Amino acid sequence: MLSLYAKQELQNLLTETNHSLSVDDFDDITRLNELCLAITDNKSPENDILDMPVVIGGYQLKQPSIGVLEWYNKFYLPLFTNDPLMADGGLAYALSLSDCPEELWELKDIKTCKKEVRRFLRRLKCTHDELQDAIKVLLSIDEHAEPEDGEGAGAGRLIAMLCKEYGHTAGYWLWEAPIGIINTFVNDYVQRVEMEQEAARNACKTNKPPPAESRIRKFKAMRDHKNQMRDKWQKK
Repeated sequence: MLSLYAKQELQNLLTETNHSLSVDDFDDITRLNELCLAITDNKSPENDILDMPVVIGGYQLKQPSIGVLEWYNKFYLPLFTNDPLMADGGLAYALSLSDCPEELWELKDIKTCKKEVRRFLRRLKCTHDELQDAIKVLLSIDEHAEPEDGEGAGAGRLIAMLCKEYGHTAGYWLWEAPIGIINTFVNDYVQRVEMEQEAARNACKTNKPPPAESRIRKFKAMRDHKNQMRDKWQKK
């Protein structure tokens, strides 16, 4: 069911483009509704906080920690950007070691990485597509999501925020906390900041402070998608 905000934006688009809706428009409209709800709905997204492993090809894969993702994105992935199977295999291998990340620290060069990951893949009894599906589940991947500016470089700031707001040590948030728990706390923090800044804006009659950066990004994502829809419909 479309939200009121999405209905208004959709009606504006239809008026501008004189487009006739068809079944082919379903995905675009669904995405528009999701982006509008992200702006108007104060509920945080559902995250998997149980950290139940996914059993695939004879292995148990668990949600990554920030440390595992940092190892993968900054060290491992650049070595195999042109080899999709090795790239996904390395991530799956890391997810199979989520409870003992010190084993990742032994993979210090490309030769060692290739040896261990190829051994892992030989023992993994599943197809590449099945492996990708399992990884998407564990990472709660939104295929429409776009990376934020500075993503990856902000791990230190993220951990500092988690320590300050929710306690525990930096080591816990880096290597122990699964990504589902981290996403839950981060979403809670973002929603709180947005609500506090909107309350401050509403209380000001003049010289209103700017909206929270996260809200600005949500509006930008919605506008970008709406513009893509407009361009597509005007060409038909």
